Amino acid sequence: MTGTTATGSRFAQRIAIDIGGTFTDLALIDGEGVVVTHKRLTTPRNPVEGFVSGVSELLELAGISPDLVHEIRHATTLGSNVVIERLGAPVAFLTTKGFGDVLQIQKAVRYSIYDTRMRKPEPLVPRSRVWEVNERVMASGEVLRPLDAKEARRIVSEIRASGARAVAVGFLHSYANPLHEEQMKELFAQEAPEIYVTLSSEVSQLAKEYARFNTAVTNAYLTPIFRDYLSRLGAALQERSIEAPLWIMQSSGGLTSSERAAALPVRSVESGPTAGVTMAARRSSMSGFENVISFDMGGTTAKASIVTNGRPTISRSFEIDRLEMRDGSGLPLDTLAVDLIEIGSGGGSIAQLLAGALQVGPRSAASEPGPVCYARGGTEPTVTDAALVLGYLDPASFAGGAIRLDRDGAVKALARLGEPLGLDALQTAWGVHQLVCLNMERATRLISIDKGLDPRDYAMICFGGAGPVHAARLARGLGVKNMIVPAGAGVGSALGLLSSVEKTELARTRKILLDGGCVEKVARQIFEELRRQAAAMMGCEPDDPRLSAHHFVGLRYSGQGYELEVELPSVWDEGLGAKLRDAFARLYSNVYGYAEDLPLEATTWRIALESVGQDIEERLSVERSEGGRALKGRRTAYFGETGETQINVYDRHAMSGDDRAIGPCVIEERDTTTVLLPGDIGRIDERGAIIVEIGKAAQ
Repeated sequence: MTGTTATGSRFAQRIAIDIGGTFTDLALIDGEGVVVTHKRLTTPRNPVEGFVSGVSELLELAGISPDLVHEIRHATTLGSNVVIERLGAPVAFLTTKGFGDVLQIQKAVRYSIYDTRMRKPEPLVPRSRVWEVNERVMASGEVLRPLDAKEARRIVSEIRASGARAVAVGFLHSYANPLHEEQMKELFAQEAPEIYVTLSSEVSQLAKEYARFNTAVTNAYLTPIFRDYLSRLGAALQERSIEAPLWIMQSSGGLTSSERAAALPVRSVESGPTAGVTMAARRSSMSGFENVISFDMGGTTAKASIVTNGRPTISRSFEIDRLEMRDGSGLPLDTLAVDLIEIGSGGGSIAQLLAGALQVGPRSAASEPGPVCYARGGTEPTVTDAALVLGYLDPASFAGGAIRLDRDGAVKALARLGEPLGLDALQTAWGVHQLVCLNMERATRLISIDKGLDPRDYAMICFGGAGPVHAARLARGLGVKNMIVPAGAGVGSALGLLSSVEKTELARTRKILLDGGCVEKVARQIFEELRRQAAAMMGCEPDDPRLSAHHFVGLRYSGQGYELEVELPSVWDEGLGAKLRDAFARLYSNVYGYAEDLPLEATTWRIALESVGQDIEERLSVERSEGGRALKGRRTAYFGETGETQINVYDRHAMSGDDRAIGPCVIEERDTTTVLLPGDIGRIDERGAIIVEIGKAAQ
């Protein structure tokens, strides 16, 4: 494909937009592989306005007409924000008689064992809008009690009268036989067609009713909001002569059509953070690092994830709106997602005193009013204000010069904060910087050490506007030896969207003993059916050569309640059972420190089906400052190891493979700044990435 149309006009092959809490990141790639990026403040009151305005600005920068856009890709935090802030539509829940309290009872596990005031997460649907109906399906799929049609019609009428805009239908064991749920959907279509209906069997085909029911409720809660947002977005794009199809990033790391995202918004709850991890996996592999910690720090939050053998770690389920990063404290979603942890520590996170102690986050100044140094009305000091006072940021070139930072305002705000502690502005700034790095270190340990992984065995790839400012300090605390700052790190999630592919993942529960002698036959039967379903969702035939599949099995010792997932080998021969047993023993030992010689059972089966496209990352061009000098100047900065000192300031776009930046120093570019600590050595590789050897010069 060429970069021009038949008439010779340049066209945009793909546009990617990632809307964060503070900044909206955009990237465009044309048919020749030329990439143009753009960064602007988010418009939280009307994200559609910020979206289309950003696209118009990006097209103007690229010199491309709106009608020559072929495809738009979007990652958004809309889903998670709606759930966390409880901004969803009024929703009802219909379940099997006797199970109306499942959402309130939740799990027996206490996330804080000794806390007598511990509160369970509040369900998205109040008990007053929960209905029960007579029906019962057994775990085998056998119908024990048919659906009471007369009672069901009465309930539909009551739900309609309640004012609910959406309803979640969750019946016991519907994963084994969805007949009764499908009958209820038909009744709603006949009696109340204006109500959006979510079936638990459509969002999850796995056992364990609480997670499945909550996933269905969350999907129903989000559906009216997501449909309205995507509808307004499509209309606004059409008004600007953009008719290109819109793709949405899913939590599992693949793209889906906007139509499917509107029907299953629960699968895009972690849309925004996932795009960044996708980029991290690709870019780190290009720089020769297959095992990395992905660290993404923007204006509102920081996210960390693990990439092993060039692939992001996928979790079969996750929790949203967790308290203090504690397992069991959030609402479980039985949907596949990139395994990541997110905390309220971003560039806009507010520093304050609580009970005489300094605390950073989770409150954020976001884009409105923003940090004090933005001079947009903010009065509380933030992480960005601290970085500016420490000398890590240049007031004149922040965000490519789009925002001129007010250093005096930041100094005054930090001085006020530190006064009760007897600290001046610089000391307070250093305290804020240290504290936010420690918060991120703690979070990263939860997804590495707590899961049997040693962070010292991994490199770190950092991105996001604030990521490279803090990553070297974080890497040093974790014992990481190498750090990668990819080209375009400040808009990393948008670049991840550019290179993502369409992906569908399905899972099913079916329990068999691994030693039963029929593993190969069952695996082939289940995965052939899952492949047919997934391919149909993507509009393809199961044997389409453009599709690539990965297969996974959830295994556990017989009698256990939870599984560990292993990937099937590419060839299923007669020794599949033994291979799975060996893989499970290694994984179990990694996680728990030992393994047993006990009977194994397979319980869950998952397929990941994705389209195989051109690896567009291979063709990304790196922006260069032709004829410029790598060393652009010097300025004063503060480091705990040296105190205030004069440091070199480098222009990333003028650096070549022969240049070496030795810390302490900073490397500046349009969308971010990389801070190197004393003893660090930075260089540019052939892909334009900054490769930092942590503490190498001090050895």
